[in-house]
Amino acid sequence: MVRLLRNISFSTCALALASTLILMLLAVAPAAASQDPDRDLKGFDEQIKRREMASRALSKGRTYLEDKSYKLARESLIEALRLYEDLHEARFYLGLTEYRDGKFKLAVAQFKSLYKRKPSYPTLSLELARGYLALRQCSVASRWLKIHLGREEKSKESDKLKREIAKCAKNQEKQH
Repeated sequence: MVRLLRNISFSTCALALASTLILMLLAVAPAAASQDPDRDLKGFDEQIKRREMASRALSKGRTYLEDKSYKLARESLIEALRLYEDLHEARFYLGLTEYRDGKFKLAVAQFKSLYKRKPSYPTLSLELARGYLALRQCSVASRWLKIHLGREEKSKESDKLKREIAKCAKNQEKQH
């Protein structure tokens, strides 16, 4: 009799536990899966269209940048980022646009924003060094150049920037 009661109480506990788990799964499942597959496909199609439009805007922005049409480049690159925020190349070229247009604080802001999202983006740390040098923040520029040299090989560009940073630091020492 005792054995029968133990088996019944064990079965009851197991059943209660199983039913609790099933209820928990059912509570989560509707939120995870959509009931309308057509809506899901529509959303997927919309994402593809937005990425394609962002890619075209990026391409236009790069062309405008090459032509030194900074206002048009800026507008196109901002449009690309509005359509697809994680288009890192658009953010990088927006930073280059701001730099070449003489808006060094805005350039640094774009590059830093990209660095937070994708620190390994090629030549990004070099552009940050260049931006901080333009702002006459020599020690910060030097740190970014060191980061660049730790990731990428030395180049004529990095050597030139290193000399410019040293010259900047020397001038700042003379002033103090």
